[in-house]
Amino acid sequence: MESTTYEVNLLLGRLCIQLISEVPLSVTDEIRTFCTDTGQADITVYVRVMKQKFRLPQRMVGEDLLLEYYYENGYFLAAAKRGTKGSAAVTVYTPDFSEIVFYLNEEEFPGMIRRVSKILQLFPVRQVLAKYQALVLHSSRILTGGKAVIFTAPSQTGKTTQARLWNQYTDAEIVSNDRALIQKEERTFYTTGYPVDGSDPVYSSRKLLPGAVVVLRQGVENQVERLTIRKALKYLMEQTVADIWNAEEIGILQNLWLDFMEAYPVYLLTCTADRRAVLCMKEQLMKDGVIPYGVN
Repeated sequence: MESTTYEVNLLLGRLCIQLISEVPLSVTDEIRTFCTDTGQADITVYVRVMKQKFRLPQRMVGEDLLLEYYYENGYFLAAAKRGTKGSAAVTVYTPDFSEIVFYLNEEEFPGMIRRVSKILQLFPVRQVLAKYQALVLHSSRILTGGKAVIFTAPSQTGKTTQARLWNQYTDAEIVSNDRALIQKEERTFYTTGYPVDGSDPVYSSRKLLPGAVVVLRQGVENQVERLTIRKALKYLMEQTVADIWNAEEIGILQNLWLDFMEAYPVYLLTCTADRRAVLCMKEQLMKDGVIPYGVN
């Protein structure tokens, strides 16, 4: 289902992003899960139609798969990468996000970028999240024993498989499939879903207390190792969605993980794709007090 509106308030963890548009925006079911009508916005994004093509600075300061980043006269510009046409969208914003305008290239891409999910994709959201002590991790999550256990690994390594095995053989509920938001609030961390969640999405905006992060590696036998902070930080940063060109952002994310690991364990699970992996990891989690004994 889809609806249209001129104003949308998105709640990502505790971060409220308000979109105020001069053209109607499309809200699909996955986005509606994260919409809110309460609370004051932390940042406001004004959505405007380009009146003319942008003259982008000659030198980029960074890029990712979708965006090119520039800096000029006190403003960042995040421009969608161009093909034969111009940029589909350009975001102009101050480093502290006090001013943000998202410009749509309606002339060359009529109606294409009006979906809120598309705006979120072409918006420098990772920088905003870092400013508000949050990060996005490539991961699947299960809820078991009242805690979120987070499985992370490179694509096609078995995140979804392990989550499904826990769901099949225990009372665990799958609450994310491909990405999760982890956010620090004062001295406590919470985890929620994220509007982008892979090919088999599970959209959940519930705030859950984390129990542990489990880094997965395929193997012929099942073995659990509790990682040192140094080893864990390497694995976690590899699967954290980040702008690697942005040293300030990377520093914030590293510090967030260091704070996280003061309270929550990170394991490396070498595993098979069957019930034995569940039993192996579950035994370790109960032994370490992450989940209580007696959980099905």
